[in-house]
Amino acid sequence: MSSPAHLVRRFFAHVRAHDLDGREREWVLALIRPGETELFWRQSTGDQRHAVDTARKVADLLPDNRTAQRAALWHDVGKVESELGAFARAFATVARSLRVPRWQRWRDYDDHGPLGAARLETLGCEPLVVAFARHHPQGPPPEYDADVWQVLLNADDD
Repeated sequence: MSSPAHLVRRFFAHVRAHDLDGREREWVLALIRPGETELFWRQSTGDQRHAVDTARKVADLLPDNRTAQRAALWHDVGKVESELGAFARAFATVARSLRVPRWQRWRDYDDHGPLGAARLETLGCEPLVVAFARHHPQGPPPEYDADVWQVLLNADDD
């Protein structure tokens, strides 16, 4: 589990998130494929903001690696399955750490990686995009470049 300070930062970033501006929306549309558009916009404003911020950090470090940028953009998309807001996510995280019984939506939130990876696989996304959604924040499976994976993890953890 992430550190308490990291979780608090993420919570406040989520609740204070503002809509993407026109330039950011254009950047997203240039990065995603036509069949993926609806899924991206289904995400909450906070998740869209986090996705773009993470992908921009990757783009700054790996400007020629479009696949890594897409992996950063899509890594948390499985959270749409739980349909939880910021407060419910906070409760789900606390409940998990206390090991108390949780509702299915809370379990879906915890399982957002595999859920998102399955959705991305269905859409035909690149293997790195699917793998990073499935396995983050763990290290890379052996078939992936550890340096690229570390850039993705660092961008997500800021």
